[in-house]
Amino acid sequence: MRTCIIAVRPSAVQWRSGSLVVRAPVRIRSTRRATKIIDAVVRSHSITIEAWVGIADAKQEGPARIVTLSLNGRQRNFTLGQDGGEFDVRFLTNKTSRNGQPSTHTRKGVIRPNRLYHVVYTRQKSGRARIYINGKSVASRRVVGKPSNWFRSYNLILANENRDSRPWRGTYHLVAVYGTSLTAGEVKRNFAAGANVAGGVTRSRPSKLALDF
Repeated sequence: MRTCIIAVRPSAVQWRSGSLVVRAPVRIRSTRRATKIIDAVVRSHSITIEAWVGIADAKQEGPARIVTLSLNGRQRNFTLGQDGGEFDVRFLTNKTSRNGQPSTHTRKGVIRPNRLYHVVYTRQKSGRARIYINGKSVASRRVVGKPSNWFRSYNLILANENRDSRPWRGTYHLVAVYGTSLTAGEVKRNFAAGANVAGGVTRSRPSKLALDF
C-alpha cells in the first residue's frame, strides 16, 4: 500500500530526482492513518523498518525522528531515530514502556555526516530484534512481549515527532515498513539493489507501506 504525505511547512523540504531533502525543521505526515501496517504487525508480531537516508548532521539527538508511528514524545508504536552518532529504534509491546523502551540501538559513532546509509530494523515474532547498516547486522537484542497494545489512530510521520519537537534533517531516498521480518539475506539483497530502486523489496509483500522518492 502506498500513502500520500503532506509537509507542514513545505518550504523546509526540497524535492530532487529520487529523493526528498529536509533542510529545516518540518513535520511530514501521511494523509491517513496507517491502519494496514498496524493491523499487519499486530497479527504477525513482527516488523521491518527500512530506510535509505543521507545524514546531514551527526549531532542530531532526541532521538531525532527519521520515521515514527506515534502520538507524541512519550507514546508510540515504533520510532526509527538518530541519537547523535547512533541509530535508535523503539518498538511498543505489552511488556515495554508506552514509549517503546528499552530501545534497540547501535553503538555510538556509527553515523557520520554527509553519508548515505541503508538502515533496517527487524523484529521477529520470537522477539529477536536486529539493526542492519549497509547490509550488515550491527545490533541485536530481545524485545519481549506482543504488539497487541498498538494504537490504530496514528499517522506515519517523517522528520519529526507528531506533537512534540524532535526534528531530523537529511535526505530520504526510500522509507518502507513491512508487517513481517526480512531475513538477513533479503536485507543484503535490498542493500545491493541500491537507494533508488522503487519499492526496495525482493518479493511481493501485501502488508507493505512504502514511500519511495
